[in-house]
Amino acid sequence: MAGGRLPQAAGKGFVFAQDIASLDLWANELTVLSACDTARGDIKIGEGVFGLRRAFAVAGTKTLVMSLWSVPDKVTALLMERFFDNLQSGMSRSEALHSAQNYIRRITVKQLRESALGLEVLKELLAVKELSVNSKIDCQEKDTPLKHPFYWGAWICQGNTDPLVN
Repeated sequence: MAGGRLPQAAGKGFVFAQDIASLDLWANELTVLSACDTARGDIKIGEGVFGLRRAFAVAGTKTLVMSLWSVPDKVTALLMERFFDNLQSGMSRSEALHSAQNYIRRITVKQLRESALGLEVLKELLAVKELSVNSKIDCQEKDTPLKHPFYWGAWICQGNTDPLVN
């Protein structure tokens, strides 16, 4: 790989930890890997865990937010939306993530029905193709369908946890 650039295959969705490790990310304050299992890697005796987590740290990113297991797409989008809103409000990186996780854990069916992304989350949960504000669903408006840690607990913040500087 020449000049610390990603290989051409990365444009097709393929990138390897060794490619990331060769990048210059020392000026990068925050990297968010909002895909599934991004914090996992292979354990090598005497070396620790190899994977994207280590590669981004070697490349120099100051903070890394990633998932420990496979997470639902729409719930992840909702969590990340809240996470970035929290960062913009001045919260520290770890506090912004923790607050976003609590938001997901406590969000009600009624609140989910109030936004387009929330409706997408409900559709994903119910495994349906269409859902409108007036659709009848088999739960109460005050129910918290995302309270299980499966939906919010996969996310971790590694590295510098201070607020981002504007």
